[in-house]
Amino acid sequence: MVVIHILRKEFQRRGGILKTTELNELGLSSRQIKRLLDDGVDNH
Repeated sequence: MVVIHILRKEFQRRGGILKTTELNELGLSSRQIKRLLDDGVDNH
């Protein structure tokens, strides 16, 4: 599982936008990506 601080760092590094393929490369499955969207991603 991807640690949340790594995910936040990647979002910041890429201007706040990651493609599904980039999230997959970080180790997230389609279900994990859906959960991120459903739960919302805070920007703190």
